[in-house]
Amino acid sequence: MNGYVQKDLKVTEKQLTQLRAISKKYAEKSRKHFSAVDWQKLSREERAKKFAEMNEVRRKMSGEFTKQIEDVLTGEQLEELKMGEVRSRGVNYLSNPRTVERLALSEEQVRKIQENRKALAEATEKLRRESAKKALEILTPEQLAELRIMHEEGYQSLRGQPQP
Repeated sequence: MNGYVQKDLKVTEKQLTQLRAISKKYAEKSRKHFSAVDWQKLSREERAKKFAEMNEVRRKMSGEFTKQIEDVLTGEQLEELKMGEVRSRGVNYLSNPRTVERLALSEEQVRKIQENRKALAEATEKLRRESAKKALEILTPEQLAELRIMHEEGYQSLRGQPQP
């Protein structure tokens, strides 16, 4: 569980232990179901069918584990968790046409949300650039030179693999 979420929900140590156990079981069960498929051996139609089956399995598993989480958290914590999900989706959630329609947002509200979304994108880009600049300042001149060469060769992936 994300540290910020733990803090916002005021999760106790006992709850945290229980939630980690639930998470571990979910991950194990997911791996068991989803890693058993050799996707490359399936035809396009078989992949589509298997993907639909797995979505159904995932939906059922999610319901099962959600119930377990609900048994661990208090009602107040669950409400805060739900509102946290809405906040984390932020302006993207409020920009969704279905959300706009269901909430019956006015044109003025939609305009303000769009302005907020634009401001967020600009601030995010500014932070990204500042972060990149600071990271590059850490490198030695030799490392910077090598990085330029890598970039010219087409290395754009964090994995260091050339991109086509």
